[in-house]
Amino acid sequence: MSVTPLHYTPAPAPVVDRAHAVIDLLPVYLDLAGRVAATEFVPKALRNRPEAVLAALMSGAERGLGPMESLRSINIIEGTPSLSAQAMRGLVLAAGHDLDIIESTATRCTMNGRRAGSDHTTTFTWTTDRARRARLINKDNWQRYPENMLLARATSELCNAIFADVVMGLAVTEVIADELAPEPTTSRRAPARRQLAPSAAGPQAGAESGRIAGSIPAPPQPPATVIDTDTAETADGIPGADTPTWGSPAPAPEPAPAHDPSLARRIHAEIAKAFPDATAETRDRWRHALVAVVTRRRPDGPATSSSDLDLEEQLALSELLTRTMGGQATVADGPDDTIELRAGGGWRYTITLDPPAVAVRQGDAVIEATADEGTT
Repeated sequence: MSVTPLHYTPAPAPVVDRAHAVIDLLPVYLDLAGRVAATEFVPKALRNRPEAVLAALMSGAERGLGPMESLRSINIIEGTPSLSAQAMRGLVLAAGHDLDIIESTATRCTMNGRRAGSDHTTTFTWTTDRARRARLINKDNWQRYPENMLLARATSELCNAIFADVVMGLAVTEVIADELAPEPTTSRRAPARRQLAPSAAGPQAGAESGRIAGSIPAPPQPPATVIDTDTAETADGIPGADTPTWGSPAPAPEPAPAHDPSLARRIHAEIAKAFPDATAETRDRWRHALVAVVTRRRPDGPATSSSDLDLEEQLALSELLTRTMGGQATVADGPDDTIELRAGGGWRYTITLDPPAVAVRQGDAVIEATADEGTT
């Protein structure tokens, strides 16, 4: 996030004048609330509650919204009024300010804002890495609608920072609901990884090597090489982010979120953007390889078809493609019909497609490998 110096211009009308105008509307809105409270035009949370409808109408009027706009946009969550992210952006634009969505994907949202009459632009960015650090990423709305949730968070920060006179203290509905939503206590499923032999993983890993019959082996210890945590794997196994995943207790499994067809279409578009100079055949091979990377910890081994991905795996693949488009990762054909994914910090993924197998290396040390890939 980068914030430039803020230069405020006066509001179109003094706040006190606006308040007096709203008070003058009170008798009209009181009658209107009683007439519409029982209709389907009123949200269920307010229906048959004329006093709550009146509060929503007056709250919207203070911000320049008409009666029906207020009922569509003002939401009451546990007694707290809030405004939808879409309505908040609309109010800012209606007030004559500039607001631009620079990038909006399932992994990243960047917005610019500029007050009317000012040359200074303020930029806010929300990413899935930020959501993960804020312990939001596993919540239901983030799993199902990541693009909308990132846009709502960026909207909230930008509007409250430089358009406070427009939103006048109202929070964004999606953000309030997000904060009140319970956080899952377990992750999707336990990762399955193959323990390497001492000769492949080096002396330090050799002390913990070996397989336990009938059980999933313990995660391998990392080599003595110093790992740059800014380029290590994320909690979802995507190369190039916050913290290594090995060495932590395996979480209890739970059902995976369903495959999202709309996200699948966006991923196919991202494939073309990530590898614009590759032939269609090469892009297909590389797509299968990246699918194997994000599914390599499945108990039954990696998959290669993107149509087999669940939502969490789709998000991981989309984030990996974003890193590739940004130059933080590269994909190329390797020797013996393999495919190599290289990321920052010396991370290297060697993938074979028939049968699907993945070996993960950090420098010269093999950190992780599926059963079929072994130590090759």
